Amino acid sequence: MHGDLAGGNVLLATSGADSRGFTAKVADFGLARILSATCETATFGTVRQAKRAVRLHMPPELMDRSLLSKATDCYSLGVLMWEMYCGQHAWAGRKVPQIIHAKTVRGERLALPQGCPPDFRELVDACMADDYDQRPSCQQAAAAITPMLAAA
Repeated sequence: MHGDLAGGNVLLATSGADSRGFTAKVADFGLARILSATCETATFGTVRQAKRAVRLHMPPELMDRSLLSKATDCYSLGVLMWEMYCGQHAWAGRKVPQIIHAKTVRGERLALPQGCPPDFRELVDACMADDYDQRPSCQQAAAAITPMLAAA
């Protein structure tokens, strides 16, 4: 698992094989681990305060129970998809402690705006499910988004 999947760790590379002329590449594997199930951890990814935006890509179970699993990356993927669709950083305008409280105590979630295609909304919501056992694998998420991209 990557362990720090966030927009700053996704690079764009020139690609003649892609109609857009670029392809996305995941980088910065400094927190990557090989997992067979779940584990507890004291090190985890992005809780970062930028100039005006706070980016928080960690799932609630990692923040409040230090529980790390393959589903952690899927949650982060859901946040990335939310950011790409909305065109803004997740939890913008809030400070890190406010976000942690909102996610772990109040159970707040990122919500896509009205008008979002239903299949995309369903996938993003599944990736950011509160119960990590209910999240799809990253492979399942990729398989679900491929026909959406082809149709777009």
